[in-house]
Amino acid sequence: MKADFQKLSSKSLKNSFVDFWVQAPSFGFHWHYHPEMEICYVKQGRGKRIIGESIEDFENNDLVLVGSNVPHSWITDEQFNISEKSVEVFVIQFGIEVFQRFEGMPEFYKIEQLLSQSGKGLFFRNPHTMGLVALLQHLSQAQGLDKLLKLMELLQAFTEHGDTVTLNPTSYKMVHKKHQEERILKVCNYIHEHYRQPISITELADIVAMNNASFCRFFKRILGKTVVEYINELRISHVCNQIQNTGEPIYRIAYDTGYSSIAYFNKQFKKSTGLTPTEYRGLVG
Repeated sequence: MKADFQKLSSKSLKNSFVDFWVQAPSFGFHWHYHPEMEICYVKQGRGKRIIGESIEDFENNDLVLVGSNVPHSWITDEQFNISEKSVEVFVIQFGIEVFQRFEGMPEFYKIEQLLSQSGKGLFFRNPHTMGLVALLQHLSQAQGLDKLLKLMELLQAFTEHGDTVTLNPTSYKMVHKKHQEERILKVCNYIHEHYRQPISITELADIVAMNNASFCRFFKRILGKTVVEYINELRISHVCNQIQNTGEPIYRIAYDTGYSSIAYFNKQFKKSTGLTPTEYRGLVG
């Protein structure tokens, strides 16, 4: 599946921003970006959420704010795809120009700061508290000026939410040189399709016709982490999901996720989660 720049347009001439519900049997890897900021609320779904350099699990009631030109993707896991009817997501997409006339006004200061932080990706835990989910529902039903006022009310509520997590240490934007974008997207697509199999640096470098050393520098410069770190994050996230949702032996899950050495797997798992796989199973079991 191609991941790329996404050009958005308003679904209605009556509104200055876009909001819509999405229902689908599943979400596959679609790493894309666009100039508009995005609020994404997953009412029903479970899998991996990738925003910039951040790779984390998501589940029902996942709520994030994604900044302009920050690449992102949601991928539902296999167990969800099999057991649930559909993914249900509410999306709001808006450009900074919607609020430019308010810049510098003291009443808008907190929202302005929030939007400037959105390039890092912001995750709002427990969105039912302080009525965030209720505000989303009201916005989806509103019309005309009331819809815009509901968006401002929602953003103001975000600034007052006491349980917000920054997903990336610094603001993240997709590179704007077309040939670099095409190269990194080809590599990431390949990794997401094959991360549960052995993947070599040479294999990835060949995709973009680079030597190993140049490719490793290129990957680290664009994504802020090494190839090995990126693949390990995907694998450990998948392992955690399998431990939580299946009774498979841990060694079997590790092998099926691409780890040929249990010792190396155990080391990477503890580095990522702070727990051994056995401790993790005891905690979530």
